[in-house]
Amino acid sequence: MRLRHHIRDRNKPHFIAVLTKLGITYKVSGGSSQYFDLFVFDDDARWPILRDLAKEHFVRVYHSPVYIREDITSAQWLLTHATADAGYPQPEKDFAYRSATFDLTNCCPRCSIGKIQDRPLRLTGEPKNKTAHFFSPQWEHQIILVRPEVQKVFQEEGVTGVRYLTPLKRRTDIPLTSVIQILPTTTLQPGLVVAAQKSVTCSPHDEEISGMKTLNEREGARADDFCGRVKFHVPYLSRLVHYSRKSFKDASDIVFSAEWFGSGWSASQHTIVSNKIAKIVLDRKWKGLELDPIQLV
Repeated sequence: MRLRHHIRDRNKPHFIAVLTKLGITYKVSGGSSQYFDLFVFDDDARWPILRDLAKEHFVRVYHSPVYIREDITSAQWLLTHATADAGYPQPEKDFAYRSATFDLTNCCPRCSIGKIQDRPLRLTGEPKNKTAHFFSPQWEHQIILVRPEVQKVFQEEGVTGVRYLTPLKRRTDIPLTSVIQILPTTTLQPGLVVAAQKSVTCSPHDEEISGMKTLNEREGARADDFCGRVKFHVPYLSRLVHYSRKSFKDASDIVFSAEWFGSGWSASQHTIVSNKIAKIVLDRKWKGLELDPIQLV
């Protein structure tokens, strides 16, 4: 594993001037906003210099691990999510897709913990990306869509713990043909080592939620309607999470985490996959799926 630092900010002319003087290249994007991007790994000799300069000029730095093949293939279990964009879930206006896609009986309108998908996802049409094998819609990143080729191989290889749900085209409800959703059928036993994770409780005293209105006041939520449940933030500095190995006893190849992750109005269960899935994906060089090893304790 290598730790990568993403230096990204805007309106920092003095920092840019120093980069130019040192001959360090960077990318500029965002039109008039003039965002600059620079990636550097932890073992790069320039990193200590850039770290100190960023701190001096109050420049934002984001950290994330980059795993090599050996890290992934040696892990028994991995967190996963799709990186290719499938578009916005439909109906998009006023987040109406929520009630059209999920059972919201036990869903908190403040933090979104408790929603359960019980109907097909609707999209405006087929995903536009032609090279990816895995996709996720905006707002609902726990949903993973795959190419029919992936479904075929999973079935041939006897992948367990998954059912396949065909997304629909909005308005016509015609089934999409280029992607299908893989939906875990079971939830893992609780086992996250919470000491290493930042958490937030849905309560009136929580600084993250208490000042917000509900996602949709028309759903009838009161201002004091908090569920008291907990969700976790995966740390930016080291996304490697720790789980009790006991949680995975007799687990299927694909499962949902018992714990919920997110911030603000967003909450979802992580999709966790076995080493078997990881090797299938890597061996076939499929694109669009991020695999992050879990540390078992």
